[in-house]
Amino acid sequence: MGNQVDDRSYRYRFTGHERVLHNVCAEHALPDVLGLFGYQRAFVVCSRTLNRKSDAVRNIASALKGRMVGLTDEVGEHSPLSNVIKAAKQARF
Repeated sequence: MGNQVDDRSYRYRFTGHERVLHNVCAEHALPDVLGLFGYQRAFVVCSRTLNRKSDAVRNIASALKGRMVGLTDEVGEHSPLSNVIKAAKQARF
């Protein structure tokens, strides 16, 4: 076989991820993704920069029409465990 590249060479799998979407805006895709999995509410985890220096999170909240029940922008790069635990506590209600 050597160094041949075929279809399978471009496939990858993320452990624990149901879907990875490409080339679609979150604000357009999230309502359908929630419906696909039967979810009624969303807790958004994002970077501070995305939350505070763009309209992305506001657009997502608008698209979710009240189904966004919380937000944290305190999970740092590479998702340190302490940040993840703090976010999980915020999401719990």
